[in-house]
Amino acid sequence: MALPRVLVVRGGSLTAGADPSADREWYAWRLIGRNNRELGRSAAIHPDVATCRADVTRLQVAAPRLSRFVVADLDQGLWRWRLESSGEVRAVSARLYNRRRECLYSLDQFLVALPVAAILGHPPRQVAITAEDWLRPAALPATDDGSPRPRRAHPPSALPRLDLEAMPAGEASP
Repeated sequence: MALPRVLVVRGGSLTAGADPSADREWYAWRLIGRNNRELGRSAAIHPDVATCRADVTRLQVAAPRLSRFVVADLDQGLWRWRLESSGEVRAVSARLYNRRRECLYSLDQFLVALPVAAILGHPPRQVAITAEDWLRPAALPATDDGSPRPRRAHPPSALPRLDLEAMPAGEASP
């Protein structure tokens, strides 16, 4: 199996509703695991490849000091994670998870792979996605009126735990 690696991707316009003829490029990165699955991605877009690769290098160095957050979408009951440094979101999960434990496992896999991941030097892959869609955390759908759904963020250790053994049989969970 291959080692974890960072792939740089290239997208189109940097702004919503931009003129397609302008087609300004943006760059972002994805961390790919040994099994070729995306473990996580950049939380920001960059104007060029060099800046994008520098962002990954800084993240690899800062990995032990990053703040870890697990976020639950209360409407959908789905989970995602993010990593922050000095209040700035640096990396996000590539998808949503049905269970908190799956989300935490994914975060752990990302943190194990990040320091040893090779930043590949080949040309960036073109992606058919807008910058806004790339930056949308794990692509949660908006409400009917277009506004974002409410979300609540918790550090992993602050999430409530439900002790099922202490709960009398037949009682509903809180």
